Amino acid sequence: MRRLETLDILLGALSLCTWIVYTKVDNCFLSQEIMSACPTNSQFSKRLKANALDEIPKDLNYIDGPQTNGKIRIPKIMHQFLNKKVVNTSASKNMINVDSSWKYIEWTREKRNTFVHEKFKDIAPFYDGYRKHEFRDEAIRYMILFELGGVYADSGWKMLRPLDNILHKFACFFGQVWHEESILTFHIPRLASDTLMGCQRSHPFLKILIENLPSFYSMPAWAPASTGLYYVTFHYKHYIADNDNLTSENDNGVQLLPPEYFFQQIPQKTITQMKKKCESNELSGVQKWACASIYRPEFNTKAPNSSFAVRI
Repeated sequence: MRRLETLDILLGALSLCTWIVYTKVDNCFLSQEIMSACPTNSQFSKRLKANALDEIPKDLNYIDGPQTNGKIRIPKIMHQFLNKKVVNTSASKNMINVDSSWKYIEWTREKRNTFVHEKFKDIAPFYDGYRKHEFRDEAIRYMILFELGGVYADSGWKMLRPLDNILHKFACFFGQVWHEESILTFHIPRLASDTLMGCQRSHPFLKILIENLPSFYSMPAWAPASTGLYYVTFHYKHYIADNDNLTSENDNGVQLLPPEYFFQQIPQKTITQMKKKCESNELSGVQKWACASIYRPEFNTKAPNSSFAVRI
């Protein structure tokens, strides 16, 4: 049990201040009118524009087509976590549906704990101090990909078609939450999903995610804010704002892939919740777009031809 009470208090205060700033920045995301009142001549302004909810997110079909030639950038190593005492590697490997060209690594809790204490000794006290396994499971995936490279997938994912084009084209990729869900449920455009992601070894964005874990350790929220999807999205948008000329295909680039590539449908329960939000009279332009989108007859139909993987 950690006895760094003073340090915990200081980190908690720092995290709270960071979260307050993030929340206030969120207030500038909501409409073009509010954006005009935000700073315009600073790095802070760049970050506001990178996060702005004044534009409808658009994705390009840049992956389909002939496989990219040249050396593969993200190694074909599939990482998955096992939280049961009985290891059934073959069953998990069959579910993720990777072929013989992949190296498959299944990580038990014991194996993960040993890895952190051997490879990331400075982070280990914070890793041990997380109050829930969920926090540790979120944090360690960045360390594993930084150290070994490859693709991480939560349990329950099944590959529908090879990821080779993605692994050749990008040095680091994350999936995204559906745009409509991201806008209406989370009030954040382009919310990254770290349930399936891949990066080459020693990628600088992963280094940022790892190095900032102590600062967000005492975040007064839940795992997505201190280690998960909010955390990744927050740092991704700062990373992009700090690297104006960095393209997604650069060795240091990061690509958020279209939601359709990994999520075929939004759960009906989530759609019901979003429709309730659409009943509000105080919606920004892009939120109105999202509401109009979810009421389209063709919305939320399966798109198997676009999906590389699916949760089952």
